[in-house]
Amino acid sequence: MSYRLLIANEVLEFLDELRQRERLLLRARFVQIADFPENFSDFQERDSTGRSLDVNLCGKHAITYWTDFADRDVKILRLRHADR
Repeated sequence: MSYRLLIANEVLEFLDELRQRERLLLRARFVQIADFPENFSDFQERDSTGRSLDVNLCGKHAITYWTDFADRDVKILRLRHADR
């Protein structure tokens, strides 16, 4: 069962600065994450409150998201260039 996808405004602003091909790839990955968030976690990191966040590497980018199981939401919190 798919989760509702919520995307932070900062992520949308970052997407606006990318090439169309990269935007389409990342948007498709967002939908995949919303469908099966547990399948796309490459590693985890902690936020400032200690909450565990999942990170997915997609091409040259790292997508940081949090799955809110109670509300059935996947929240895309951050998008950045991956440290490769």
